[in-house]
Amino acid sequence: MKISSSLKTLTYLTQASLVGSVASYALTIYLAGYLGTEKYGLYSYILAIAGFSTIIITYATDQTAPSLVSKGVSLQTIFNNVLSIRLLWFVLIMVILILWKWNEPVVLFGALIINLSSFNTSYYHEINRDNTKYAVIYLFERLLYVLIIVAVNLVSQVNIVTILLVYFFIVSLSLFVQFWRYRFYIRNYSISTPKNLWQGISSNLPLVIIAISTYAYGGLSRLIIEDKIGLSALGIFSSGMQLTVVATIFLAQIERVWRIPLFDSLEKRNGLLFYKTIKEWLIYSTLPISIGALFVYLFRGLIVDLLFGPEYEELKSLLPYISLFFITISLLSLVNNCWVGLNKYREFLIISVVFSLILLFVLYLLPSSITLNEYIIVILSVQVSLLAFSVVRIIRHLKILNV
Repeated sequence: MKISSSLKTLTYLTQASLVGSVASYALTIYLAGYLGTEKYGLYSYILAIAGFSTIIITYATDQTAPSLVSKGVSLQTIFNNVLSIRLLWFVLIMVILILWKWNEPVVLFGALIINLSSFNTSYYHEINRDNTKYAVIYLFERLLYVLIIVAVNLVSQVNIVTILLVYFFIVSLSLFVQFWRYRFYIRNYSISTPKNLWQGISSNLPLVIIAISTYAYGGLSRLIIEDKIGLSALGIFSSGMQLTVVATIFLAQIERVWRIPLFDSLEKRNGLLFYKTIKEWLIYSTLPISIGALFVYLFRGLIVDLLFGPEYEELKSLLPYISLFFITISLLSLVNNCWVGLNKYREFLIISVVFSLILLFVLYLLPSSITLNEYIIVILSVQVSLLAFSVVRIIRHLKILNV
């Protein structure tokens, strides 16, 4: 892939995502202040549960679909397998949620609605080299969501149920447009055979466990925070972590542009292409994200005062630590894709599970009197340890492969 073409695509994707993200952030920040720490904590609790179930439903199919293209699997077969796997897990997850949260209708309703977004076709746009069109769909999805919430708020009071209903309408509309674009594959869709389903489920299982392990740092840890020190503390923590979503959105575009060249370089053991791709990833991803982290650190007081208000005063002391997540998120994204390209799923699985279990075990043992600062330091320490150990192991594998 020519670097000029890659940069052009990356620039377009980033611009579209940033416009949508700016609008979403403006709304999120407003809702954090409008709902207050307690209700925003409940909203974050719903998102944490939905985020976990979304990992199960998507089942790492967005990661493995590009690698299947490299192996010559037909687009229709990929579409059939991905949709079948997601439908299967969606039904199972919803049954579990109904049995678990039947007495908490708002949480159950929110998880159901958010899980619908698992059926997006971003992976299919990627393998068709059509990322820019999905970026446009995502942009309009975000903007329309924000505009409707703002419009509703002008005529009545917005609450969590209102937010979820608007999200349901927007996601349904977005999915309709996405499936309409690929209606040819929809018309020719057939449920995967039990053999193909099992093959996809078994082969993707390590990546799913890895994703769950990764989610322990920013998702499952939130559930522990809520259990230990309450919804208000969760609201403060979640509002700060929302800043890192900017880095996550940017990284999603980085992955779409450089993931396939990275996989190709490892598949063909092309050291020159591999190190060129790594260099570009670090220059156009980690470097700007590190600058963003420095900005958050230097202007943390101003950021909290302008964006969140006095109820979130405690967030000022958290941002120096939260800003470090920007950098670790970027590097872990690169490391994760290297593991996938090396086909070392089992080893990555073991490493991720061990470190995430250590994190959850330590967090669980912490007393309720612990501060949010100390929670974040524990999470960062384990995450950095995971990153360092993974880099050492990947370098060893690259030497063995003569890459």
